[in-house]
Amino acid sequence: MTTSLEYSAPRNLVRPELTAELEDRVRSAEQQPFSASFPTEEVSRLAIASAATAFEGNSDQAGRFLQAVSSGNTTPEAAMLRARSNLKAGDAAGAAQDLASIARTSNQYGAKYWLAIAQRAQGLPSVADATLREFLRENPDSERGLRAKADIASA
Repeated sequence: MTTSLEYSAPRNLVRPELTAELEDRVRSAEQQPFSASFPTEEVSRLAIASAATAFEGNSDQAGRFLQAVSSGNTTPEAAMLRARSNLKAGDAAGAAQDLASIARTSNQYGAKYWLAIAQRAQGLPSVADATLREFLRENPDSERGLRAKADIASA
């Protein structure tokens, strides 16, 4: 048995003004993804946290979150995430260049690990191995570092 609501609801909801309103809201959310939910928070911090979480979950949304980070944000964390985004997009050379710059000053945010991954992606296994050795000296219990080291050794 069907009800009249099942047939009348779609016709009542498909109105040009509602469609235009929805399009405006979606466009606004894409341009400023956090402003409606977190109006008092700093957008850049939210975007960085969201991108970092998206990378850890292997989400394709990380790049979208990074777009909300100001290009003027040159913190090591933002630079790291941009380099990881480049690496994921297939630009291993560009990522390695950025990661090498970060790794020169610190190993913050695993820069040396990601540099080794970028070097391996460029076909430089001995350079990647040396970088991973340095990373593992500073982080001897890093599972992902040890796993990458084993991957390089077995290749």
